[in-house]
Amino acid sequence: MRALASSSPATATADATPSRPAGLGYKADLDVAAITELVLLEKKDIGTKMAKKYRAAEHAFTEVIGRMPIWSVTDNDIITFKDTLLDTPLRHNTQHAYASIPEAVAANEERRAAWAAARSGGKTPDPSVPKPVRTISAKTINSNYLSPLRQIFEYASRNKATPGKVNVVNGITVMNSGGKKPRKDELRLPFERTALERLFSSPLFSGAKSSHRLSLQGTHLESGWKFWLPLVMYLMGVRPNELGQAEVADVFLRHGWPILKITTDLSDDEDESPQEKSVKTPAGKRLLPIHPELLRLGFFDLVEARRAEG
Repeated sequence: MRALASSSPATATADATPSRPAGLGYKADLDVAAITELVLLEKKDIGTKMAKKYRAAEHAFTEVIGRMPIWSVTDNDIITFKDTLLDTPLRHNTQHAYASIPEAVAANEERRAAWAAARSGGKTPDPSVPKPVRTISAKTINSNYLSPLRQIFEYASRNKATPGKVNVVNGITVMNSGGKKPRKDELRLPFERTALERLFSSPLFSGAKSSHRLSLQGTHLESGWKFWLPLVMYLMGVRPNELGQAEVADVFLRHGWPILKITTDLSDDEDESPQEKSVKTPAGKRLLPIHPELLRLGFFDLVEARRAEG
């Protein structure tokens, strides 16, 4: 095991008590959790999902390294954090419900040792011996933990909260094996033409038994979200959550052509508007011309009818 071979990271870090460098601002005395909240306060359009990722990265870091003024965090602390995550079981705090990352790592190490002992000498392990749990992938560590942490420390470095305005997370990543093929569940393959033909010739699009029996052939022509969502996704490249949070006000005419606006802006109608909208990235905010086939099928007419209903 990499991270917990001798003493816990929090204990090892607490032993070192360097003096506070001169010239730092007042934010240098805040811990990573407090700095994270300041980052989210400035990133007003970050969205709920990304804010949750920032807080999760901070929480994991604090569990492993402990609370301390952000100025005192070193690159060695970041490396310890990274190495600990490499030994951390996947879904450690949900499926396995460990109290903390160090506890999850220690428990998995015990599993690994027991499993190795059970297989020693070519023996078949007893079914009662639990297998080690698969650990967090390099991709997840880099994107869900180190990347948000890098942004948090970037804020700190720009606000006189780190010595020499240095971002200690820069350059620290988990190295992926270049020759390693991604697992099947990590692959995102495009639909084949035959699969699309099967989908759009199914009863949902060609005529179903009823609105409650959409998989059976019939004469009912569905007009709800189950009909429109796949079509809009396919013809306009829209994500399901983007269309799911769209409002009537997000569809309008511009230069004589119907437009769908993907945005985080809420309408003035409190009854219609969701509590919050989000996009995956800042570039996700965009204006999309409604596809001619959708117009032919009556998508814009449907929106106008809903608009007229108020």
